[in-house]
Amino acid sequence: QHRQAYLADARFERTPGGFQDSEGRQLVACGDRAPEAILRPVAAPPSVAWAPILLSPERVNALSCTVTRGERQEEVVYPARRLGLGRSGGPPFERADAPFPWLRVRTLAYSRRGALEAFVESAEQVRDAPVVVLDLRRAGGGSDRFLVRWFSRLTSRELSYWAVEDLRSEVTLQGALNFWGCVRSFSGADAGGREWLDGRVGRAERELSQAMRDRGPFRDVLPGHVTLEGRAPTPFAGKLILLVDRGCASACETSVMLARQIPGAIVVGENTEGTMKVGELRWYRLPESGLWLSAGTRVHRDPNPNGGFAEGRGFLPDLWLDGRDVDATVRALATCLTDGTCAPPPR
Repeated sequence: QHRQAYLADARFERTPGGFQDSEGRQLVACGDRAPEAILRPVAAPPSVAWAPILLSPERVNALSCTVTRGERQEEVVYPARRLGLGRSGGPPFERADAPFPWLRVRTLAYSRRGALEAFVESAEQVRDAPVVVLDLRRAGGGSDRFLVRWFSRLTSRELSYWAVEDLRSEVTLQGALNFWGCVRSFSGADAGGREWLDGRVGRAERELSQAMRDRGPFRDVLPGHVTLEGRAPTPFAGKLILLVDRGCASACETSVMLARQIPGAIVVGENTEGTMKVGELRWYRLPESGLWLSAGTRVHRDPNPNGGFAEGRGFLPDLWLDGRDVDATVRALATCLTDGTCAPPPR
């Protein structure tokens, strides 16, 4: 169950003595959480504020905290609200260029391959800009190969992909055929997506047929770790703002893992969904009941031991957004990153 982000209506400034609000009160704790465990950096370009943000699967309406004013200690109850970084609908991919490239990706579904190929190609077109915004709010899951290819075209640096373990058997091959057949039948694919899905279903049919002919029942667990070669002529020298929210799920979460390997990248928004640990879903229909079920066939592990991914919580951003006028805040952040007036995000 996803741990939603709840933002308390309070702001604190970091001082040598701790964290202080606008009335001069020092934060002692919120429940059993010390200030360092509950306060998170919130973008307020060109500065950074600190706000209590609680991650919880249950609804949170208020947060009770202990503060001190001089020698006196008091309890304060702050109203809390669930963060939301809502986006308007639109095409699978669109690009705006004023005053800097803002790339909006609304889906990572194979069925939108035609549009997503344009996204992949955009990396070479924007990599010389001083700042680039990659907006993946509500992008959901699908295929991270479009993200992998985009990042590899953005920089010449080597990038580490997830460490993985793949389960292969005649059962998973049948599940793959079921999965891709259903995706092809149910999706309103664009021309590029339809062509790709036709090829993927054909491949699943061949792999299942060959395995049953040559091996019969089998079970393999295949470990792997891939290093991605940067295809750009030089490292990316600008600033990358990666904008994510709880709707950035599964395949989308690869973007955070890759972005954090690029100097000058900053992740902003809210925590991602936290559903990347198990991937490559396959579908099965139980013969007796006719019920359908899905099961993953791949386990992902962040190659960075300090990467910060947790199932059900996702990745945490470097800078949180409070959900009020998100686009304007990101534009102000991009401006101050460009002219060097931004306060550096805490690490």
